[in-house]
Amino acid sequence: MSRLRTRLEKLEARFVDHSRLIQHSPAWFDYWGEKLDQLDRGEDDPELIPLEYVDALLSGIEEQ
Repeated sequence: MSRLRTRLEKLEARFVDHSRLIQHSPAWFDYWGEKLDQLDRGEDDPELIPLEYVDALLSGIEEQ
């Protein structure tokens, strides 16, 4: 069972970023949108915004 768990965690790591959310999911867009808003308001320390999020915003594919 522990091997299966290890393999699952490795697979999951391919689809999530350091927010621990699945990329391009509604929760992922909400999380990074809020982080970007906080950064814009000066409320949060600068955190690296994933390039995938910026690309999605620029290309207009944000999930609603």
